[in-house]
Amino acid sequence: MHCIGSSSLPFLVRLSNHSNTRNDTEGYLNERYSLLWLTTGDLLVLSLSINWLKPIALFVGFQIVSNALFFAGIIFLVIIALGLTVAISNLSERNKKLTQELHC
Repeated sequence: MHCIGSSSLPFLVRLSNHSNTRNDTEGYLNERYSLLWLTTGDLLVLSLSINWLKPIALFVGFQIVSNALFFAGIIFLVIIALGLTVAISNLSERNKKLTQELHC
């Protein structure tokens, strides 16, 4: 559990410094994605220790721990892709509405 806090601490400090010093977010990570990247960093640190992952992988039905890690990575990437697709769809609709209002 100590690894989670130690891997997230530098990122949290950087994010808090950024939000206090700048009002615009151009070129910086949006705060809504920070939890995603914190989780990613923590999972990478935790994946270095196989002792806790092996019983979970066996319980889920994987016989090889690396297969469970690859499967979790693929699911994680699919979730990211779906989230970004929703964000792009919303921005596309907003752009369409703004363009229509501009031409009226």
